[in-house]
Amino acid sequence: MRRPLWFDLGGMREGKALHRFANEELGLPVSERNAFRILEYEIPPLMSIGELLAREGEANCPKRADLLRRSRLEWGEQLSRRLDPEDLRRLGEELHRLFKEVGSRYYLEVERPVIKRRKDKLIISLRLHESEDCRD
Repeated sequence: MRRPLWFDLGGMREGKALHRFANEELGLPVSERNAFRILEYEIPPLMSIGELLAREGEANCPKRADLLRRSRLEWGEQLSRRLDPEDLRRLGEELHRLFKEVGSRYYLEVERPVIKRRKDKLIISLRLHESEDCRD
């Protein structure tokens, strides 16, 4: 007996694997970046597999436990999504200002921070450059 399609999809953890599966098995052109965004819940599903099968009249709708894996975070549990974009902008500005002060002691300059939201994390990237003062 062949496993249902959703069984293979449900266990994927890497964007590269989802990208490959979508292209080769489903014929869907999904970029690696979008595949990663799907796995990180940045692109929400239109409906669950259970809802889809129920709509199609399946009597025994699959349960998450059928995937034989730990359940993922619910959409509402993505703590980083609670932060307003304006507050993230203000956080970035303050971090930029603070690093300019600290970095000057080390002859370093910084670009504007890039802030990414991932479930219950904020990932803040600061690109550093050598200060013009140091090059003289």
